[in-house]
Amino acid sequence: MNRSPLLEIQKAIGAAVTVAHGWQVAAGYGAPEAEYAAARQSCALFDLTFHCRLRVTGPDREGFLHGRLTNDIKGLAVGRGIYAAALDRHGRMLADMVVWSLDDYHLLELPPDTGRKILESFEESIIGEDVVIEDMSATWGLLSLQGPEGPGILGRLGIGAPDANEIVSASLAGHPVLVAGRRRADLPGFDLHVANAAMVDCWNSLLERGARPAGLDTLDVLRIEAGIPWYGRDLDESVIPLEAGLHDAISYTKGCYVGQEIISRIHHLGQPARLLRGVVFEDDRLPPPGSDVRTDGRRVGKITSIVRSPAIGRPIALAYLRRGHTEPGTAVRVDTEGGPARGKTALLPFTAAATP
Repeated sequence: MNRSPLLEIQKAIGAAVTVAHGWQVAAGYGAPEAEYAAARQSCALFDLTFHCRLRVTGPDREGFLHGRLTNDIKGLAVGRGIYAAALDRHGRMLADMVVWSLDDYHLLELPPDTGRKILESFEESIIGEDVVIEDMSATWGLLSLQGPEGPGILGRLGIGAPDANEIVSASLAGHPVLVAGRRRADLPGFDLHVANAAMVDCWNSLLERGARPAGLDTLDVLRIEAGIPWYGRDLDESVIPLEAGLHDAISYTKGCYVGQEIISRIHHLGQPARLLRGVVFEDDRLPPPGSDVRTDGRRVGKITSIVRSPAIGRPIALAYLRRGHTEPGTAVRVDTEGGPARGKTALLPFTAAATP
């Protein structure tokens, strides 16, 4: 079982540990309301070391990635990042990711459980290019600050807060780190890529400057409120990016890449058969992921993620719904053991219409 270098420290301050993606991770620290409030009002600190990171080097790396990812990698300036996806030839998602351009390499930050798949897929497609792909997931940690006080915490550590989608080199607790502007909710957000040996020092420094530790359960609530799908829950190899509304991950002008023909055909000539939408439920029932969504007795979709939302005050879910049943306010029902859970569809993000 994999574990973060911080796990024992996290357990000592009250972390409840769960298993996710083959890793022992902190689900929470015993006070979910306080963790959520920290993210909304000050700053929450998440340990995302269980995410995957690939380092791509070699003089042909830019062109290689450009031909295998959905977004414009050739147009990516050094010090910037871009959201993208890797697809199969049918236009279905192998993974989504953020690609960061550094001076002499590209860093791919991927969801859990996708690093090896993408590494093997990319290596199999190298034909004459001078490209080397390394899996850095076992040697680099990943910390994430999410909340309005994030820039202040970085400032107290002598680090200027990078803009969204900007990545900079910095020093934290005497260690070299990469700091990236990375929103994981509808909040100011910053990721810190840290060598494993430096994780404890960096974690402690961030806590001492005012960050509050928070677990995976809190991040799950925040990202669902923001309408952000996670690979492995809302995204998988059955999903075409346009179904999930991932338009920011796609360049429609860059030219050829794996899966491009399908994406272009849907974009210019057709429409996805289903779309990712929100559902706001009327009572406190939480139908499990995978539950069928029905309207007028007919199955029109299924739930992929669900939480109780402090911002909305009710359970909210992400669900794929058939076209024709995606208009906001459409009445839906999900059958549960305790009776039907009734709700209405909503556009994403949920928090765009929420009153703080």
